[in-house]
Amino acid sequence: EKDESLQELDTATATATATTTALNKEELQSMAMGAATRALDRILDAHMIQVQEHRFALGDDPAIVLEAKGPTAVVDEAPMEKGAAFVPREFLDAILEVATLYGMTFSTTAQDNESLTEFISEAFGSFLTHIRSILLDESSQLVMQGHDVAATLSKLDDNDVLLNPTVTASKVDEDVADAKEEEISNALTLLVRMVQEMASGLALPEVGVNPQFCETLVTEALTVADSMVTRRIYQKFYDLRINVVKTCLVPFAERLLEQHGNSTNDKVVAAAQQQQLANSTLSDCLQLVDDTIRSIVAAGAGGNDQLAGNTNIDNSSINHTIKEAVQENIRQFTDWLAGALEVVAGGERSGTKCVVDVSTQMDEDEQGNEDDEEPKMDSEIAPVSFSVLDDDARDAENIMELVDSVGLILKRGTSKMAGDEFSVTIAEMCRLAQNSIMENLIQSMAAHFGTAKKRSRLFEGGALLAQDEEEDEISERFRLAASRIFALYAQQKGAAAAAILVSGLGQLPADDTAALDCEAPQECAILALEQVKALALECSEIFGGPSRAGIVPEMDDGPFVGGLSSGMGAMRSSLQFDVDRIFKEKLPGFLHPSETLDLSRNTILFLMLNVALRGWYEGVRACSFSNGAFKQLQVNVEFLKLMIGHYIDENYQVQGNDATTSLTNLLSDTMAAVSERCSDESCETDEFTLQESKAVVRDFISRVSSEGNDIGARFIIDKD
Repeated sequence: EKDESLQELDTATATATATTTALNKEELQSMAMGAATRALDRILDAHMIQVQEHRFALGDDPAIVLEAKGPTAVVDEAPMEKGAAFVPREFLDAILEVATLYGMTFSTTAQDNESLTEFISEAFGSFLTHIRSILLDESSQLVMQGHDVAATLSKLDDNDVLLNPTVTASKVDEDVADAKEEEISNALTLLVRMVQEMASGLALPEVGVNPQFCETLVTEALTVADSMVTRRIYQKFYDLRINVVKTCLVPFAERLLEQHGNSTNDKVVAAAQQQQLANSTLSDCLQLVDDTIRSIVAAGAGGNDQLAGNTNIDNSSINHTIKEAVQENIRQFTDWLAGALEVVAGGERSGTKCVVDVSTQMDEDEQGNEDDEEPKMDSEIAPVSFSVLDDDARDAENIMELVDSVGLILKRGTSKMAGDEFSVTIAEMCRLAQNSIMENLIQSMAAHFGTAKKRSRLFEGGALLAQDEEEDEISERFRLAASRIFALYAQQKGAAAAAILVSGLGQLPADDTAALDCEAPQECAILALEQVKALALECSEIFGGPSRAGIVPEMDDGPFVGGLSSGMGAMRSSLQFDVDRIFKEKLPGFLHPSETLDLSRNTILFLMLNVALRGWYEGVRACSFSNGAFKQLQVNVEFLKLMIGHYIDENYQVQGNDATTSLTNLLSDTMAAVSERCSDESCETDEFTLQESKAVVRDFISRVSSEGNDIGARFIIDKD
């Protein structure tokens, strides 16, 4: 085919020379270039047919790699290099021969060189598009079938036994895949080498092509090679995500359930087992990352060395492309892993795609011109989801379905309380990753790329360092994940406490006679504080430090219409309290998703109490109360105000505001809502009713504070 094309080119050139008297020079050049273009197109068409015939002859099986011989190889010929079948050398040889014949046939003026350069540029562009299409088609056979990746969601059988999710995914054998990747890598190596040889021939004086233009041809070939390498690395890390879900997260959830079913009542032993499981799971994830980096470097190492040895290209620049792509994909993978752990812990996907319809405003003139037309709305698609492969975002959604199935294992296999405990385990895994994952990644990069084990040199100028240069972006992402999970955990605990407090509203007296028998806070208030105490003890074990802020504060004796300001019983006048309420700042009930918590006992308890008291406040607003119910709620409020200082330090602040003051103000707002909804117009918190309520709380605390009292032991923390 090559000989026939070149023969046609020679014939066209000879014909052009013979008809010089009939045609001018421009027409002759046009005829020659047209004939050359058709000949080159046939070379590419023939090469594409050969590649497809060879593939179909093998049954289109992705597990079969092209043999060393090309599809047109003759038995007696020497075997071709790996990957040579994907690069039609005869096309580049034809371009060089066309340029040589063009220079020999026509005089080489500046305008002639410009025409020749334009012809070479167009032909070479078609060549690169052809090569890229073939290599993309070959590499697509290595893709773990993203459209087939789906989770068979967990279901319960007739015996309420959890059926674990299964993954329907197919992947070629690892050895065959590595061989295919090596062949593609060699094809890219040969591509650059052949283009450089052609460029060297075009730059010879007898051909007369501008040497700077020849350099641009090599640069374009390198750009194609870089893009293919980058895409291969993206695909490797995409497969890594699926492997992490299948081999790490799913077994982690199953083993958590197994440990929960076999564990004793010793919470310390159970927590230690869960922590050990979290450590091993994180280690498995990091090992998969290390294996992925190793396979990437191994697949490109041989080709890079060969490319550097046969060309004038520095090997360090080639490795730099791979290194940059690996660094960027590590950042994206760790961001995905942190988000996946959030989803497993019960959170929402942080990268969900959304479609936003935006109605654009039109000028009056435009509105007047379009009175007879139907109204139109411009739509803007704002993709905010994280996707490794931009050409098919559904693959990323399918992976998140797998992650959702891991969460379903935990949700359907345990009670709500056990699920909350698992959330703490996952949050601890994020904290462990925050402290260790960066160092492990640095060691992996240093081992496989041969760089120094220093963060400033390994990721210099990259996207892995935060702007403050104190905390890197990867560690900060896992810190944010741990913060979100702990915040969700505290809010869930607060919602449970709010439900307990609201349930007590239905048990309030419907008349005023029962108010005379009010000798203690309601049982719902004690039950809610039981939840607070349990969380305080748990936070002390997780974060360290004391489990309480101090002993139960003493109730003040004076008139104090706002409750305790700092948990220490300080006296404040009504006027001073009213002034404080005017200038107080309202704290949000829920955190912003990007806000990172300073994880401590005070933070978690404040989040819980903030949600619990706000939920109680909303429950109060939906009810009406008798005078007796009003007085009972007054006792409950004073009891809760007193106990806040027992759990949260008086100096702890949230967004510049005193935390205990914010919570007591919220309780005061709740009592004001009760007063507004009281059926008796005389319901109001005056000095007498406040003194009565405080006296009831004071007597109750004195009765239950003694050592060994069962009621006090339910909500009072005896020691740090």
